[in-house]
Amino acid sequence: MSRPVTLSALRQVEPPVCALVAVSPVLTATDDRGSLDGTFPAPSLPPATWVAWETGNAGVADAARWLLDLAEAQGGDTRDLAVDTDDHSRQLVARHPDAAALVTDAVASCR
Repeated sequence: MSRPVTLSALRQVEPPVCALVAVSPVLTATDDRGSLDGTFPAPSLPPATWVAWETGNAGVADAARWLLDLAEAQGGDTRDLAVDTDDHSRQLVARHPDAAALVTDAVASCR
């Protein structure tokens, strides 16, 4: 997943996960109960980071680049797919077979 709670949870998961699969990543969230920032402190990412995002959403594109840059800085393997659309999250996967394939390949990589 690609929400701030997912990045925060990476710090606490045992055994460590084999891959982070992010679709339309959103790294911060705020509601009436407060804020959560998945970027601070920067999480230690798993060995592989897979990211699919829509180019029509600048905030999501920036978040995708941040995740990929962090993974590369940590020596991780990255795979990414930028899709020329503003379809977000579930719709990105449902409407774009290449995004669905990235997710399927990412999950299968953990066998």
